[in-house]
Amino acid sequence: MSKYKQRPWKSQRRIKTWVRHVDISNKEDLISYLKQNTIYIDDCWIYTKHLIDGYGHIKIDGRTYGTHSISAFCFLNLSLNSKLQANHKAECKNRACWNPNHLYAGTQYQNSQDTRIAGHYHNQTKTHCPQGHLLTGKTKGPSTDFRWNRYCKTCRAIQKRNYRKKAKSNESK
Repeated sequence: MSKYKQRPWKSQRRIKTWVRHVDISNKEDLISYLKQNTIYIDDCWIYTKHLIDGYGHIKIDGRTYGTHSISAFCFLNLSLNSKLQANHKAECKNRACWNPNHLYAGTQYQNSQDTRIAGHYHNQTKTHCPQGHLLTGKTKGPSTDFRWNRYCKTCRAIQKRNYRKKAKSNESK
């Protein structure tokens, strides 16, 4: 019996190989590969083959590239090793879109600012924590903690207090 029949998730991973042997310097070949796996809705060119978190991806020579990065490389002459990245303009809300008219070369800071301005930042609209504490003024912590999660200072203080009580009770035993 094959080990892949015992663990079906392994066989699914094995089936999902998407290594594309393309010369990275041949822009025409890259564009034709992208076009083969694209649907066109309104002005968006939506890559449909391999999506991770909504973004199209291609694996070339063992390295994974976003389709929007490949598009910026081919059409906007943005280097794939550049400190700049391919960002979607605010008017394009589709992550799988690789239309070069919907992209610009920018920084991570510009990308996060665009996200907040467009209202896509999921923590932006939160007014209360899951326990119902108001997230304003002194009760709101910084936007992220060490695990990139937004937190409530009231809940964090309660957690710390309970932890100290438990540690103290364990010491006395």
